[in-house]
Amino acid sequence: MVGLPAEVKPDEITASFDNGVLTITVPRAQKAQPKRIPVTAQAEQTVIDGPRG
Repeated sequence: MVGLPAEVKPDEITASFDNGVLTITVPRAQKAQPKRIPVTAQAEQTVIDGPRG
């Protein structure tokens, strides 16, 4: 068993043996990309009571 330093796509691994040479192709999986989510803030509303009475 050989450990790999990166995440791989196991369904896309291929191997061939030609003229005594074993070639194994192991595609890397893309790293998860951070996703930006816009956040909007509403201004605070202040209620001012007028003079009573």
